[in-house]
Amino acid sequence: MVSPGENNSCLVLDGEEGFSFVIQLKTDEEKAFHIVYRQKVRDHATYILTSTRYWGKPLEKAFYQLTVPVDLQITGFSYPPDYQDNKTNDRIYYWFRENFMPDKDFEIKF
Repeated sequence: MVSPGENNSCLVLDGEEGFSFVIQLKTDEEKAFHIVYRQKVRDHATYILTSTRYWGKPLEKAFYQLTVPVDLQITGFSYPPDYQDNKTNDRIYYWFRENFMPDKDFEIKF
């Protein structure tokens, strides 16, 4: 467990159902965070975006990146990628949105 601080977060729950953490901000304070997410998958993966609707305003800027082995066949995306980069062993997909109010979750089908 890490104490909340300038660039730290406090892990609150970590288990099979997921995890949560606390971010402390002062009134009217803004900060950018880089969040890395991994998920074991079978035939699809979901990253929940629709919970942002409860904030009542869109994400000013959102950048998503998905890295998969080059031999993994993806059959569909709920949001088509803006572009992709093919590396030797990996394929990297990129999404960039401004004033983004997601109307559906981010889904990838294999």
